[in-house]
Amino acid sequence: MSSRMVCRVYFSPQGTVKKIMDMIAKQFHGIQLICDLLKTSKNEEVELSKDDLLIVGMPAFDGKFPSFCIQQLQSFRGSSTPAVIYVAYGEGGYGTTLKELKTLLEKQGFHVITAAAFVCSQMTQRSSDE
Repeated sequence: MSSRMVCRVYFSPQGTVKKIMDMIAKQFHGIQLICDLLKTSKNEEVELSKDDLLIVGMPAFDGKFPSFCIQQLQSFRGSSTPAVIYVAYGEGGYGTTLKELKTLLEKQGFHVITAAAFVCSQMTQRSSDE
């Protein structure tokens, strides 16, 4: 898929969601606009055209994505703009996270073309005594 702009929006407190984002985003060509919600404090409105692409990645905590991300995501506007969404989750599952994210973005003019849920876990190093 060739886009004029690839807008990457993610919240990644432990870096896992960002790693997934990097792998997905490198499959698309275009100007890369990166919005790390962990570092973004302003809610400047971002408007995307139908030729652009929005990729949104969120962690799922107990089946929900962080509520403060909702306000930040509402600053993005599309015009039948295609969107790729995904969540990363651990033991708690992802619940209704994808459905809620899809509903939110569609109200803002995006067309979700694909969605995914990635199982992620913290790797711990075993001691040599085990």
